Amino acid sequence: MKNIKKAIISVDYPAAEIESMVHLMDTQNIVICGSKDTDQICHALKDCEVAVLGRTVKNIWKYVGESLRWLHCDAAGLDSIYSKALSENGKLTVTCSSGRSSKALAEHVIMFMLSLNYRLNYVWEARKNRQWKMDELADATALTGKNVGILGVGSIGRELASRCKALEMHTIGYARTTQCCEGFDEIVSGKGGLKHLVEESDFLVSTIPLTDETYHLIDAKMISFMKATAFLVNISRGSVIDEKAMIKALKEHRIAGAGLDTFEHEPLEYESMLWDLKNVILTPHFTPPQPDKHDISYQVILDNIIAYREGKELKNAYKSYYVYNGNK
Repeated sequence: MKNIKKAIISVDYPAAEIESMVHLMDTQNIVICGSKDTDQICHALKDCEVAVLGRTVKNIWKYVGESLRWLHCDAAGLDSIYSKALSENGKLTVTCSSGRSSKALAEHVIMFMLSLNYRLNYVWEARKNRQWKMDELADATALTGKNVGILGVGSIGRELASRCKALEMHTIGYARTTQCCEGFDEIVSGKGGLKHLVEESDFLVSTIPLTDETYHLIDAKMISFMKATAFLVNISRGSVIDEKAMIKALKEHRIAGAGLDTFEHEPLEYESMLWDLKNVILTPHFTPPQPDKHDISYQVILDNIIAYREGKELKNAYKSYYVYNGNK
């Protein structure tokens, strides 16, 4: 089993859990500090072999030393820090806690889908006005039998697909390859596959990470392929969708509506038209935590410490195509 020469742990976990990490690392040279102690973290990164961090550090690549072999950040996604410099470091593996909120995020999408499908914004307005007749409900139909296109077949996409199948929906997934995936009736890839998914979807849902490849994946052209009766849902990252093009389509009723939890600029500007559009339901980039969120994060760290020391593949390891330069 591989010996770890030096490590840093800066997750704000209970003492007993920190002790378990220390025990598994089995090294005398270890730095333990709080997740907000940026100075100590940056100093330790210069010569440690393993780093388990509770939060991301801005421009972290500047502080990574030659000896760092494994960097873990206790976050669901790392598009804010996973730079070209980190991806090109052939000796370094970067991991995260992806999957810890997948069930809750899938539920969040279902909430958007039901709310949009049953015109909840209009229902609420009618209720405030004590109005019994609701013309907006005339075209509403059940989710059963509808097509849901899911961008990304990772943990969130798979959890969502299984829930949509329980509602007897047809599930189409978009991925880098067309390899079969549980819960999906179809898997498509490439531009042609994406166009097919967009054209067929009654609900187009983004669960995909933000990378250089997925920036504005759903742009004005792709939005133009959507059905006029289709809804757009985003719980991944705002910049996967061209927000200006989406707002234009919503205003002109070229698509039926949108459920949005993430935006290109956060917090959402006070002046944004999205606040005023009746066919939009939005939440402030917040999903209620699922009960086992912490336990999942903790287990990922423990499993990866063991895997690292045994020379095995680490869970949630970032690939080079996950890079997002953020300079679009």
